[in-house]
Amino acid sequence: MKIGIWCHALALLSFASLYGQSPPLVHYHQHLFSPTVAKLSPGLEPLTASDLIVLLDAAGIQRALVLSIAYQFGNPNKPKVENEYAQVKAENDWTSQEVARFPDRLRAFCAVNPLKDYALDELARCAKDPQLHFGLKLHFGNSDVDLDNPANVKQLRRVFRAANQHRMAIVVHMRSSVTQERPYGAAQARVFLHEIFPLRPTFPFRSHISPAREDTTTQQWIRRWLCLWTQLLSGTSA
Repeated sequence: MKIGIWCHALALLSFASLYGQSPPLVHYHQHLFSPTVAKLSPGLEPLTASDLIVLLDAAGIQRALVLSIAYQFGNPNKPKVENEYAQVKAENDWTSQEVARFPDRLRAFCAVNPLKDYALDELARCAKDPQLHFGLKLHFGNSDVDLDNPANVKQLRRVFRAANQHRMAIVVHMRSSVTQERPYGAAQARVFLHEIFPLRPTFPFRSHISPAREDTTTQQWIRRWLCLWTQLLSGTSA
């Protein structure tokens, strides 16, 4: 796994050199792997914040956004783990502690399987963490989110609404579960855009979300992302 990440870093350097451009100031999608989470995937090696800083320096990148992968402990495509929620919390906490070692270089989002009964509790807990309150990472494939399932969509609305209330940005890996052979295409994208993503009907496509259920305007959503990237670049916290 470390070899693969090194290759990614070197590819960034090659790309910058090929086009005569400087490497990006911020890499928006990085992961750390605790010893515990590494055991969930054979061949995966632990990766700490110190390891990531070495890779960023090699690629000439100043800062990075670290996305926790705590949702892996609630991954229904893997064998069930004991004390699942406790392990989810421990992984998010480990990510927070690692990122805190390099406050001038790293920011972090917490993660959770949004369909779990503890999802809202964990989101609220992360919202109080000085390192994790910036945002939430959701992985639909590894959480087996089925956008054709009305109950799943209803739960996702709850999670999005709670994240809005805590002013947390959201990163979504939308690809449905390959293991479960869930459908993934235009129909599922429309469900996400019309039924989950909190936009006003004034956007180019019409939203099916009633105004009473909306927690933020399109302009507020965009400003939130702009503020996030400004914080990442400047090193300030929200």
